[in-house]
Amino acid sequence: MATTEKRPIDAMAVSAASIDHVIRVRQLPAFDEKVIGALVGRLPGGTMANFACALSRLGGRAAWMGTVGGDPEGAMLLRDFRRFRVDTQLARVDRRRHSNFTVIFLGPSAERAIVVVPSIRERLPAPARLRRSLTRARFLYLSPHDMVFAERLSRIARKAGCRVAVEVEPTADLRLAQARSLLRHTDVLAFNRDGLAMFLGIRTAISPGQAERHVRRLLSYGPRYVAVTLGRHGAILAGLGEVMVHPGFRVNAVDTTGAGDCFSAALILGLCRGWPLPAIASYANAAAALSTTGLGPRGFLPSDRDVRRLLRAGARRRG
Repeated sequence: MATTEKRPIDAMAVSAASIDHVIRVRQLPAFDEKVIGALVGRLPGGTMANFACALSRLGGRAAWMGTVGGDPEGAMLLRDFRRFRVDTQLARVDRRRHSNFTVIFLGPSAERAIVVVPSIRERLPAPARLRRSLTRARFLYLSPHDMVFAERLSRIARKAGCRVAVEVEPTADLRLAQARSLLRHTDVLAFNRDGLAMFLGIRTAISPGQAERHVRRLLSYGPRYVAVTLGRHGAILAGLGEVMVHPGFRVNAVDTTGAGDCFSAALILGLCRGWPLPAIASYANAAAALSTTGLGPRGFLPSDRDVRRLLRAGARRRG
């Protein structure tokens, strides 16, 4: 899908900016269990915010629309957007609320457990201002935790000629039956494996082969592209009559937090640049793999040069 229209922003991400309290533990705690941890840091994060920063770092043009609290954490989030050159013209500060935060327990093998603590309910900007902003963007990128908000925003985006990309997280607690109207307005639909299982109401772990079959089925509901990240097993990307199953790249992973957000940023960048699907699948998998080599959700967001270096190294090994 080549996007040749002259729009200065590749993608505008919506909401989901938080401060991540990252704690390293020897083992992930179970219920009623106490473990000793070490604080890695209080780091800017949040899925949509990570996506915007990753897209900008890869060379795309990113914007973020949403609300932060009127606290030092909110100021920290806005500073980090500026550090990554993310457009925040539609950012809002709510001085009556504290910023969203998460607690991330990081295990010894890069696995993690995440507790999300939301505190802010998003409101849309004034309609005229929102429409003007969306006419400047190729994609709107959102996670549908509030379906009324997501559907309204996606309709406005489509009327403004802005494509809609939707990431369904497990925390959204969203099922296919509830999302059918939204999917009709969706160009790109993205999941991790747990998000896909939740969306389809499947209680057992989904294998890569099963995920591929589900991806093919979901294309029939309206999206032009469907992606599922599979952790160390790579990812599946389908669209326009093609299904790409990419095995991923071997790296020395230390923290997988934010890897899916980096994958999605690279995916959207590839679509904006009109790359063929196999090239997008390889590029997005390489970007996601590299993002796991640093601590925290933005501990190492790769540049385009970093990604292409890994792609060349992978091509040499295969040769």
